[in-house]
Formats: sequence, C-alpha cells, structure tokens
Amino acid sequence: MTDAEEWKVSLPSWRDGSARRSVIAFLQEITQGPDALPVADRVAAFDNDGTLACEKPHTALAGFLLDRVAAAGSAPPEVASGHDVLRELGVLFTGQTTAQYEEQARSYLTGALHPRFHRPYPMLTYQPMLELMALLQALDFSVFMCTDSSRDFMRVIAGPAYGLRRERVIGSEVQIQAVDGRLVRTAIPVPMDDGPGKTVHLWDRTGTQPVLAAGNAAGDIDMLRAARFALVVHHDDDVREYAYDDRQILDAAAGGGWTVLSMRDDFARVWPADLADGAQ
Repeated sequence: MTDAEEWKVSLPSWRDGSARRSVIAFLQEITQGPDALPVADRVAAFDNDGTLACEKPHTALAGFLLDRVAAAGSAPPEVASGHDVLRELGVLFTGQTTAQYEEQARSYLTGALHPRFHRPYPMLTYQPMLELMALLQALDFSVFMCTDSSRDFMRVIAGPAYGLRRERVIGSEVQIQAVDGRLVRTAIPVPMDDGPGKTVHLWDRTGTQPVLAAGNAAGDIDMLRAARFALVVHHDDDVREYAYDDRQILDAAAGGGWTVLSMRDDFARVWPADLADGAQ
C-alpha cells in the first residue's frame, strides 16, 4: 500500500475522521520506507469485551455462566465484575476436562442470543475493529487478543468471530492439571489478564511489548501505555449500541495523547453485514 486512498479502502466501515487518519498515518510510518519496523517486532494487542465485541448488558462469558447455573437448577450467583464471573466459573467447572468445558462453551455460543439484538454473540463483534485487525495482519502484524475473560472460552470464538488462531488468545483462566492423560480444570485462578497482567502475559508469550494496542476500560490502561500507538474505543452510541463512559481510560487518553474513537462519529457501521437490517 502506498496511497492514502488505498489504505482507506481497507477500513471501509470507518468514517473519514481524525481517528481513521491517525491510525493510517501511524501504520504508514512504521511499515513503509527504509525505517520500517521489522516484521518480528510488529505486535498488536486488543482487549475484547467492549473493544472488539459488545459487553452490555453483560459479556458473553457472563451469559455463559448464567446459562450453566440455570441448567444446573441453581440460583443466579451474585457477580459484580468480570473477576467474579471467572471465580464462579472456576468453581462450576472444577474437575471437568478442558474438552468438556470447550464443548459447553461452543454449544452456548452457537445457540444463545443477545437480549437486545437477538443475534448469537459471535455476530456481535464491531465491524470496524475486525477491519483494523485484518489490515494489521495484511501488514504482517502478529495480532493478539488480551482479555480478562476466560482464555479457553475465547479460544472457541476466536476463529469464527475474529479470524484469530487459538494461540493468539491471551486471557484469564484457572490452573489446568494433567490427570491420567487428560487436562482437567481446577478452581484455582492464575493471575488475571487485566491491568498490568496484560502486558506481563503478552511479554511471556511474545518477548515484546505491543506496537499498537486497543482498549476501552481502566483495565486496559497499562497495555495502552506500553504501546507506541494507543487506541481507545468510546461507547457513545446508545442508538446502535450503548452509551457509557469509563472516565479513567478517557482521562488517561487525554493525558497520553492517545487516539479516542467515537463509536457514534467514527463508525460508519457497527456490526458485520449480517446485522445490516436496520441495525447499522
């Protein structure tokens, strides 16, 4: 790619505003000319919930927990955060194999519908962000999902929803033990992939820090600070999605000179083409 118009074609669902222009200018700077960044150093990291996919009124993982608890005939648990969801899932699936957990996750993701949009959760990803990930991959970036959701749950959805291989998912999880040749889940959490954990876990996996990072909440701030280019998704479109602020990350963006994209102003469409009927 050499011409700015050619780059814009790669991001057709982005309106021609300052956010798209800043993304394109940065990618041109680091991928073209004699000072282009070596391919081995091209690493991008994306949060998931609220950055790549809808997280309201609850995340897909929280929906999975509520579904499994209901199937067991138990009362809904008290959960105030994503960390609570992970702890409850850890207890619920203790002793089950990783294959059993994955099978139930796949069944849920295939059949469960979002309460407002009435579509399966894999179809509630943000089309503009999918385009950005695809552009980065075309530019020889290694693209990683860094999420505080369950790693093994997100591995089920990574391919069909995001075009990511399983090993590109970094997330929170419980300890896995080998028992008689099987991999079995415990209720013991490993350090969360949130806050500083996101950059630490990305380093553990890649030996480098992200060149570009995207997030939408306070738990993403450390990851964005580690990147040369930081992108913040601001949810301000209650017509096509939801409107809510995370003042911590917006303040960090203002202080760090990060690029803030407005869902209302910068997204020409929100959802993939499958959701085109009046939902864009």
